[in-house]
Amino acid sequence: MSNAPGRFPVKAPEWSMWFDTYAPPTPWSLSRQPRRVRAGWKKVLATGAAVAVAGVTGWGLLTHLLATERGTALVLGAAAGIQLIRGFLWWERFEHDRTVVRPLASRTAGVLDQAVGDRRTWLKVPWDYRINPDATIRIDVPADFTAAERDMEDITRAVTVSTGWVAPQVEPLLKSRKPRLVYSQNKPPPLAVSLADIKPRIEAAKPSVVVLGYAAGFEPVEFDLDSETPHVGISIKTGGGKTEVLKNVGAQSLYHGAIVMILDYKLTSHMWADMLPNVSYARTPQEIQRALMWLAWDEYDDDGNIIRSSELTRRKQAVLAAKREGKPVPPWPRIVILAEERNATSRAIRRYHKRTGGKGTAPALEAMDETGETGRFIGVNAMHAFQRMSAKASGSDGSRDAIENICGTVAKDPDEQTWKLIGRGHTQPPKSGHKGRYQWITDAGVTDFQGVLYHKDVDESDRIARELAMSGTVASPPADMPFVYRGPLLVPAGMGQLGVVRQEGSEQAFDLRPETPSLATGEGPARAVKLAEAVAGGLFVSIAAARKVAQRQGWEPVGGDRYTGFTYSVQDIYAYLRTKGNR
Repeated sequence: MSNAPGRFPVKAPEWSMWFDTYAPPTPWSLSRQPRRVRAGWKKVLATGAAVAVAGVTGWGLLTHLLATERGTALVLGAAAGIQLIRGFLWWERFEHDRTVVRPLASRTAGVLDQAVGDRRTWLKVPWDYRINPDATIRIDVPADFTAAERDMEDITRAVTVSTGWVAPQVEPLLKSRKPRLVYSQNKPPPLAVSLADIKPRIEAAKPSVVVLGYAAGFEPVEFDLDSETPHVGISIKTGGGKTEVLKNVGAQSLYHGAIVMILDYKLTSHMWADMLPNVSYARTPQEIQRALMWLAWDEYDDDGNIIRSSELTRRKQAVLAAKREGKPVPPWPRIVILAEERNATSRAIRRYHKRTGGKGTAPALEAMDETGETGRFIGVNAMHAFQRMSAKASGSDGSRDAIENICGTVAKDPDEQTWKLIGRGHTQPPKSGHKGRYQWITDAGVTDFQGVLYHKDVDESDRIARELAMSGTVASPPADMPFVYRGPLLVPAGMGQLGVVRQEGSEQAFDLRPETPSLATGEGPARAVKLAEAVAGGLFVSIAAARKVAQRQGWEPVGGDRYTGFTYSVQDIYAYLRTKGNR
């Protein structure tokens, strides 16, 4: 006859000399739990001890009455005290069973097909589970339990509701002779994390690693732009901390020698990076489109030949040439895109494209798709910030193709519908509501962490981020990269001439001043520059405008070719600008 959990013997319980067994409760039992039948050796030992005590007491009463009475009183007093303590502990266990163990058993019995009345045999909840951080809850499961996702969700939710453990960790031990689930507390992340807390990690990390903050036990939460997470999404509601996360990523990237391209439709989200020499800052839809087209949009002539290569294409061609020659890939600086408010920015770019006569998909959005698909191996990474991540906001055509390139997501207490989209099939942890508490979501799992807050004061936070960005390796952006602050930009001018053109204010405003001529936007034979370099210097609004001027003025190239780009005489450009400035 067996005493397996969930079964009671029909007749008298089996007796064992060496092991305790269980029997059904008797009619006069206070509890409906199975009563324990002690092992035979325990009964023999207890009986022998009782007989010995009775014999010694009887002998003492006959020979030493006074001493025996005092000794008996002392022993009985101690026994009474022990029984009082046992009674108190029994009441504590009874209340623990009534308020915690039995409700948990009732909530999990249906999933595990176990008997609630037999819970002592398959459910162990320590009475000090609230105060002991190392306490574990053990749930014995049937041999055919497969730990299906829905079953695990139901059991974990039952443990949370019954014990108050938020997002407990579970270790399924199903290959054991006694299959079981072992739950432990999920220790919360630290309440706050500052730059000083993560600075040692930043300094020790590879240039491709970004430290987001700390999880429980001050375990760092970080990702590698060169490996599993080249592109990251940030799905957080308004006021939840999207800008702080992007600021942290951008400042660390600049510290490690990257170039940051900020697409800020809100205009002032990242004033910490305003006018930095290694940052391209595009604000309006026109500027954002131009910046993305420089990055990933090739211009072709009527014959289908590339007349202006994008930065992505130039890097791909450099990789191809290096591999053909058996040389290492050129060590160009990484480009990290910080795309603020993708939902609103995508709508604004579509409206701008339509209102300027464009047809089909906006080039800027297609360029962003190209970056996500081919940017990783040439050192171009994108950080997308959404109020709500969606396929429509992520890609140019509204499909899920673009969102599949986002390999990691930072979220903060998302709604259930949003979690279904970004949760990657993982169980959503309980919402904390704590400021700066985020969830890092990858295919491997979900990690709660406390994000970095440089300072509570916005201006001081910007100052700290700016200081971090400029304290490391400061990269030099390409000469034709738009919207990079290059100081008071001097326009290329010929030797012996009396004036130079300085760009100040808007792109189309020029100021002629008699200053010492210099060449600051590019180099070339016979003091010549490419049109792209002239555009970077602010001489022309776009490459197309520069080509029209060259064609109308009859400028002849003095060097270069159609693949690498023609160069034009600085004297011709200067003469045109002086004529335009005197109008």
